[in-house]
Amino acid sequence: MDIAVLSETKKKGQGNSFKDGYIYFWSGVDKSARAKAGVAMAVRKNMEKNITDWNPVDERIITVDMIIRGREVKIFGIYAPTDDSDANTKDAFFDKLSEELIKTKSRQEIILLGDFNGRVGQKIDSGIIGRHGEDVVNDNGMRWIELCEQYSLRILNGFFQHKDIHKYTWTQNTRNLKSIIDYVVIKQDSAITPYDVKVWRGAECGSDHRLVKAPVNIKYNKRQRLQEQNNRGEIATSYNIDGLKNESTSFLYKLRLAQKLKDDITGTAEEMYDNVKNKIHKAAMEALGPKVKTKHSNYWWTDDLKDLVEEKKKLYHKFLVSKDVEDRKNYNRIKYTVKKEIIKAKNQTWDEKCAEISSMIGGSRSREAWATINNLKKNLNEKRKINPIRIEQWKEHYNNLLTEHRTEYLETGIDVEEIVIREAEPIKLEEIKTALLKMKNNKAPGPGDLPIELIKNATMRMLELLCEIFNRCLKGDQIPKDWKISFHLQKGKSKGL
Repeated sequence: MDIAVLSETKKKGQGNSFKDGYIYFWSGVDKSARAKAGVAMAVRKNMEKNITDWNPVDERIITVDMIIRGREVKIFGIYAPTDDSDANTKDAFFDKLSEELIKTKSRQEIILLGDFNGRVGQKIDSGIIGRHGEDVVNDNGMRWIELCEQYSLRILNGFFQHKDIHKYTWTQNTRNLKSIIDYVVIKQDSAITPYDVKVWRGAECGSDHRLVKAPVNIKYNKRQRLQEQNNRGEIATSYNIDGLKNESTSFLYKLRLAQKLKDDITGTAEEMYDNVKNKIHKAAMEALGPKVKTKHSNYWWTDDLKDLVEEKKKLYHKFLVSKDVEDRKNYNRIKYTVKKEIIKAKNQTWDEKCAEISSMIGGSRSREAWATINNLKKNLNEKRKINPIRIEQWKEHYNNLLTEHRTEYLETGIDVEEIVIREAEPIKLEEIKTALLKMKNNKAPGPGDLPIELIKNATMRMLELLCEIFNRCLKGDQIPKDWKISFHLQKGKSKGL
């Protein structure tokens, strides 16, 4: 399970934490109020890098923004008022939800999950509800249908046919009551392909609700990623930079670059920069070539395991064809064996690595080193938190940073005639050489996608052009766009972001 929404948690306040391999976001009533309602969302830990923002709207709505396969996805966790609630409570909830839906971008995918407390019934040839729902429709159900009509959404539960035990999400056995009130909702025109929506009866937590499971596929959006790179002026190519360590390759790069820079390069500072940048890219591609990405193989993978997995696949396909009980037993038997052998291989490889490191450290602290390395296997990040910085906070930060607040510079009454404007001293070629020597290798390139190694190994002609561009900017030319863009990556630390 990658993402799960929990309703009626009754957890007060708002926050997030790591627990049992998941990032747990929650939103509830104020800590001074009586515990009620509450909604939470759990996201698998390996999807932390996909999270861009989250918003605890109130005790009934929580949202998490993610980028999955190049697509922006906004996931809503919902705990709606019950059908018995008064009209004002229902109106307030649906108005708040409408406000959040309006805020979503047109290109964003929308997923609504949780306890909707509404019965939407069934209908043939409907783009909102399917034909395999229940017969009953209540007031909350009508409100949900109207909301879905307004925002072009569809409720997936009724589009998949199942037995009653896999269809009804809420049951009360003592009164022989059952209904479908927990839903999965997406856009009608969506890049998300749902494979199924059904009750998963294996999960129990003492609730009268059943866990609803919905496996989906999100189509990879390669076009958007390439468009963003083009908008930033990036050339999406990684070069074999290590080739510059070879003297002949480095000479070839300088030769190709010198040939391309023979022509006069004129124009504004930005035009000159773009011209030089493109010539560097072409010379690097011709001399160094693209970086070859090698697929990382699992360190514990062996030929024996590969043979076992292949045998498991054969037995599985045999069972699919025959549907024989004995074939199923054989398949289950080898499936268990494969799982057991993989765990054994991982543990054995880990122990060997630990022993190797321990022997290399040596000395009186070998025992401590061994204990430390073994502890790496444990999950020590349960208390870590993720607090993504929102765009508004970045804007406010830089607005304060770049606005003059010092009183000595805010004084009025300065005589303009006394201000002497001095011409800036031109940047010298030697200063550029000195600055390049201080710059570190193996660093991420900027928006122009020019690794610093390509500049360090460039010809003297290129450095002279770079010096001229700098001096033109000092004299008032427009600064190249690439120099005015910066990328901000939020990197998780042990104490949060």
